[in-house]
Amino acid sequence: MKNNIQFKGKPSPNDISFIRIKDHNRIKRTLLEFNDGLPPLQGEEEYVDSVSEKIAANGIVYRLQTNTKHIGFFSLYANDHTTQTAFISFIAVGPQYRNEGYGSKLLNKAILTAKENDMKTLRLEVLKYNTNAQRFYKKHGFTFASESENSFYLERAI
Repeated sequence: MKNNIQFKGKPSPNDISFIRIKDHNRIKRTLLEFNDGLPPLQGEEEYVDSVSEKIAANGIVYRLQTNTKHIGFFSLYANDHTTQTAFISFIAVGPQYRNEGYGSKLLNKAILTAKENDMKTLRLEVLKYNTNAQRFYKKHGFTFASESENSFYLERAI
């Protein structure tokens, strides 16, 4: 009974793991699965197909999961060895797993992955209206770098 209250029916930390995804089709399915948390994709399958091909060719994707459930994922580009800047293109947690610490686990894994690829800075884009994400990233040490019409670009040293 105590465990059910502690984990609120969610997986225990010992039951989750990171799985690297390299296959274009698996990346595409992951993007579509978490589409509600990824406004830029807007459910456009042709666009998702194009993005997943680009990620498969040049990016790094990890999914956080149990044996039976997908909790969240991130995709990261860590191939700019001139500036040693990695870029998180997507990070998402399923709605039923939000506010449980899984976003922090994903972000920490992204930071570790960027470091393993000799990156010194981690950068990302967050939509201006997504104030929850902005607070999350600021809590994790990201600061304002620049902005566009609809987005803020945040970064942090790693």
